[in-house]
Amino acid sequence: AVSPLGGVPGATAYHSSVLVDGDEFCFSSSGITTQRGPASHQMAGTSVRLLDMGTTAQSPADLHRVLGPHFEAGTYDLLRKNCNSFADSALMFLVARRLGAEYRMLERLGECSPALVSGISGGQYVPNPRAAEFDLESLCAELGARSLQRSTAGVTTGGVTVQSTEALR
Repeated sequence: AVSPLGGVPGATAYHSSVLVDGDEFCFSSSGITTQRGPASHQMAGTSVRLLDMGTTAQSPADLHRVLGPHFEAGTYDLLRKNCNSFADSALMFLVARRLGAEYRMLERLGECSPALVSGISGGQYVPNPRAAEFDLESLCAELGARSLQRSTAGVTTGGVTVQSTEALR
């Protein structure tokens, strides 16, 4: 689910979350939270757009187990580690898909110029040192590899059996 929050012409800020069987999972300064329906979007007071991203065999417990260590309470950062980072990671874990780049445009611009964001926010934005080491692209790559392992586990993919590494050449 995505909701526009405002922004500048050509770069809208969005709030995003993931709904699984009607339960919403989102990330804030409190860590990963769960509620029924798109409640976090209702608090934003704007329209909510529900995007069907597919189905998953992963459980909510799996989602918390795998992503919880990456999205702990107190690690939220407006630019580097936010609700969109979580939704992007959760989608990769659940359905091996990414959140559309258009929903992360404003923070990508802000990542290039945090001083600009600090100035626009009247000095309210201060980078969270607990989010400094977070790397969304690395996490999504790791989750994508996990997804590939799950989807090919026990599946014969063809090939031949060899007795030595020399036979592979």
